[in-house]
Amino acid sequence: MQKMSTNPGNQKPKGGGHCLLEEEDCIPEEVFKQNRMACFFKDYFTLYHYRKKGWNGYVWFAIGEWEPNICKHVAGRKKIEKRFRGQGLKEIRKARKCIKKGEPNLFLYKPNGDTMFLLVRIRNRTVSCPQYECLAQIRKFLKVDVGIVRLWPKNSSSKTASK
Repeated sequence: MQKMSTNPGNQKPKGGGHCLLEEEDCIPEEVFKQNRMACFFKDYFTLYHYRKKGWNGYVWFAIGEWEPNICKHVAGRKKIEKRFRGQGLKEIRKARKCIKKGEPNLFLYKPNGDTMFLLVRIRNRTVSCPQYECLAQIRKFLKVDVGIVRLWPKNSSSKTASK
């Protein structure tokens, strides 16, 4: 992970963290703490995969206006506000007012305007009702693609593993 996630100059960005491709989208130091790594690895692994296919994106973002002072959400939130300046952003924020649950794991975009939000799951881990609702709201109000990505270990003999 370390080799894959550091910037080409192997320089640490301001404020700590490890850059992927953009200075503004860095892996916070907390991800590398022992108990947090497994929780976020799936998101960064998927982001890395999509970056190789020409997408840029964020693991840390918030569609809604809740908790505006969380610094790790600032860059992703600003990019969402820049990308969706119209009525759709106002409508989804109104619909999701005070709802923190259910937002996807990744916000991805391309310079040509393509945009999508992805929920990342390991194996057959369930998708909750709030997560389905949020994906539906994104499609309805922001009119962009959404999806669910499932990651399976390479040596997995059965795709019917437990939750």
